[in-house]
Amino acid sequence: MRSVSYAGSPRPSLTRQPSAATEGPVDAAKPNDYLILAILSCFCPLWPINIVGLTFSLMSRNSLQQGNLDGARRLGRNAKVLSILSLVGGVCIIAAAIGLNWGRKYHESTLWV
Repeated sequence: MRSVSYAGSPRPSLTRQPSAATEGPVDAAKPNDYLILAILSCFCPLWPINIVGLTFSLMSRNSLQQGNLDGARRLGRNAKVLSILSLVGGVCIIAAAIGLNWGRKYHESTLWV
């Protein structure tokens, strides 16, 4: 029986040697997770979309911590699109609600004159 020792371990399968293939390029920028934008979009009334955007943002942050740059970049992009969609949709819903409310009040005030 042969005993091989690598870096203080009696079993070579338990040691992990860093390889150049698993490390990303040095000039790769950290992908953005758009967490602030996703949190701001949660204040808009388009609740199913903004919650999914927040979830994608948190998943992007977790992927980055695990070292998956491509997954973090993809999930961050999805979070950005859903957050912007939620913000634009929320502003449209709020503007429509204000317009309908003011229009109804204007219509009621002209009926009594």
